Amino acid sequence: MKTFFELKDSHLLIIFAVIISFILFLLLLGTIKLEENIEKKMIQISTADVKSIVLNSAKSIKETLDKDKNYVEQILENRNFHNKIETNLETLVTQNIKYAYLLYKDNRGVFRFLVDGAKGLNKAFPNQKFDIDNKKWLMLFDTKAPIIIQNKYLKQISITYLVPIIQNNEVILILAIDFSIKKVKEINDIISIIKDTIIIVIFILLLFLFVLLIQSKRYISVKQ
Repeated sequence: MKTFFELKDSHLLIIFAVIISFILFLLLLGTIKLEENIEKKMIQISTADVKSIVLNSAKSIKETLDKDKNYVEQILENRNFHNKIETNLETLVTQNIKYAYLLYKDNRGVFRFLVDGAKGLNKAFPNQKFDIDNKKWLMLFDTKAPIIIQNKYLKQISITYLVPIIQNNEVILILAIDFSIKKVKEINDIISIIKDTIIIVIFILLLFLFVLLIQSKRYISVKQ
């Protein structure tokens, strides 16, 4: 009789461990989702002003140019246009906005600089090749609408904001802004601790469950 109850108790322990592991797994997913929601909210708040400024800047660039002539040729050939746009982009560069530049895609599909808002030796020269690292750059020519590209790092979120400048219903120029958002350290640390704790507890429970299953199997084999 005692042996029967020992076997029954082991089964209850296995069921209990499985249930707790499942609950902890759901809690881990919830914590990850919470972190994503916090980051999303941070991006929405932090990018609202930047988006407005960049859209106004793109509008200003378009108004500077003659709508009846090719935008790219105007900027390359007219130094006054180039200097005016360059001054516009230089005012965008701040502590958070690291780069502001105007690009175009040539006949071979290669992206090239037209105007760069960087200062000093970091400034790219007109027609210098620009290598893209994300397919969203190409999507811009189909959507014809602003696109955000995000890169998440340990302590910050790096964002590239692309605004198309359209002529005759085609994307001719791309105003690109690179800026970063610092993650709230306290929130990030708390979420990391919670996730690490849950992962460790799940690992211990799974290890306990594995040992329990082996012992139960051995007991059944001996009993038989």
